[in-house]
Amino acid sequence: PGGLCSVPIEAAYHQRIKIRPDPGFGFKWCKEALTWKDLVKHPVRTIACQSIDLEEPARRFTAATIYDEEDSTVRYYPKITLRLRAPIEIENLLPFNIQFYVYMTAQEHTYAAFLRRGGSSPVHIVDTMDLLLLGVEFQDDGVVGLKRSEYAIVNTNNPEDFPVENRLIMEDEDGLKIKLGLHFMRYPLSGGAFKIQIYCPYVIINKTGLDFSIRSKPLMRSPKSVAGQNLCGNASRRKEPRPFLFSHLEDDKRNGAVLRVGDSNWSKAINFDVVGANQQVTMQTSTKTSEYRVGLNVSEGLGKYNLTKVVIIYPRFIIKNNAKLPICLREDVSDNVFIIKPGKRVSLSLFNNSANPQLVIAFESLVGKRWSKPFQIQDVGKVYVRVADPLNSETLVHVEILLQGPSIFIKLNVNADKWPFLIRNKSSCVLHFGQTVINRSQKNNYGIIRLYESQPDTEISYAWDEPAAGLESLIRVILLQRRDQGESSSKPLPPVLLRDVHMLEVGQLEPVRTQ
Repeated sequence: PGGLCSVPIEAAYHQRIKIRPDPGFGFKWCKEALTWKDLVKHPVRTIACQSIDLEEPARRFTAATIYDEEDSTVRYYPKITLRLRAPIEIENLLPFNIQFYVYMTAQEHTYAAFLRRGGSSPVHIVDTMDLLLLGVEFQDDGVVGLKRSEYAIVNTNNPEDFPVENRLIMEDEDGLKIKLGLHFMRYPLSGGAFKIQIYCPYVIINKTGLDFSIRSKPLMRSPKSVAGQNLCGNASRRKEPRPFLFSHLEDDKRNGAVLRVGDSNWSKAINFDVVGANQQVTMQTSTKTSEYRVGLNVSEGLGKYNLTKVVIIYPRFIIKNNAKLPICLREDVSDNVFIIKPGKRVSLSLFNNSANPQLVIAFESLVGKRWSKPFQIQDVGKVYVRVADPLNSETLVHVEILLQGPSIFIKLNVNADKWPFLIRNKSSCVLHFGQTVINRSQKNNYGIIRLYESQPDTEISYAWDEPAAGLESLIRVILLQRRDQGESSSKPLPPVLLRDVHMLEVGQLEPVRTQ
């Protein structure tokens, strides 16, 4: 198959040729003995080879003669190529193995063959002038409960009464339907041979580890269940995600889909035809006190699978511990604690109802966990979080937040030496500084969250006390007045210097005079 064979020049010119399959298949030579002039005069024909025992149907080939029509020497010399093909070829573009059936109405005979996923099979017993029907049945443990499909017309000799169909309809045990697609490829210069590609409009891969359900949402109508819902469950007990076949019940690009994971309610309608879309899908739980968040990516299949839209459901947040000790984390308004061992990762999908979820982290300790200040997990970039270590001293956890496709990856690492800011006091005064937040009323400590003291000619490593404040944070530097000797009062003196510094203002700033 796919090879070339040259006929000796003298034999090609003076002799006739016959064709048959390999002798091991048990078929005779074709009845017609053809000269090269016959092939030029009738360049398209069907060649049939009868079975030796007459029990097998004849094997047929479509034969097409290819030559240069502008070359006048073709009339006198056999400068031709005879191309042989099977009348039809079936290609399985589904993610599962199938058994396909071709029913030939003229012969009242059904041809069946097993076809692996991604494979193709030639069918030599059919005649492209007859009415042909095609049906499929899954032969894979990954698809249980879907019955053998109805027959679809794939070739016709009466297109007005029996038009060719491009859908295969299958039902499950509950009577729910799914429509597989049929794509026809006509081979040029082949005598009418063609390929039938069997595909599914949408293949959904659930990588969340949560059970999920999906329904088709027609425009302006309520959602409808589709076949194979029994295949969605038990996701948490599988090592590898199983592809789920999905199709709309009606061919309309305005159709959407709704899905749910775990014990959530149904999501809003999602259009799977927007290729390249990365989005977050939010679904409230049945109690409406929390919500699931997942990432969704829609892409076209690669290569020959481009007829299928691949929809992958990811965990929205994936957290990995790159430190050498376990790290505990939880949502700041939740008591549900995750313990991530070194080198391991967890996925977070369930959150309390909040537009900007925040996490807190801590180290394991025998005297109880001392949780850090919260930090936002949707702000891409680096965040530095102060955490009390098991020795009750403060260390720094580097949080790197990356956006990859529809998922947000959060990497945790412990590095007590690399701090984001270094406050260096080169003056002769004792200065106080700390974090202040724009547009926040803070009455204590001169509007500073936590006050730090900087002696002359010293430097202090610093990170935000409230990392969730983000870009709204400023460093407030103050110089306090000293009381005269012997003067006593409980009322603090006003500062003689107060200056807010934005950490993004790189360079030398304007000096400030003290009074």
